[in-house]
Amino acid sequence: MSAITPPTGVPPKPGAPPPGSPPMGTAPGTQVTPNRGSEIAAAQGAGLVIKLMGDLIPKAGAATDFGLALAKAIQSLAKFVPQGASNPNAEQQQMKDLMTRQKQMTQLPPGGSPAPGTPPV
Repeated sequence: MSAITPPTGVPPKPGAPPPGSPPMGTAPGTQVTPNRGSEIAAAQGAGLVIKLMGDLIPKAGAATDFGLALAKAIQSLAKFVPQGASNPNAEQQQMKDLMTRQKQMTQLPPGGSPAPGTPPV
């Protein structure tokens, strides 16, 4: 496959990228560097989600469509969570964080933004 060339007699603009090249900033050399701390926190959170979903299966009924969907979701997530990524201390911290976020969300006025001058929670 050859690059697209301008019609004969029309020279390319000076300083313009060659035709068919990707837009600036999208080249493979500009990949995002993963944040290892965020990855670990996400794995711990996913571990908690897997545990909570596992607790729901008996309540939903393992043979029901809902129970089977929960089991399938657990299998899909478990591929990305290393063994031991979630422990009781991490789970407790995740639950505290969720409760704090929930409390903050219920304190926001309608529209979602805090009133001007309100100190952060």
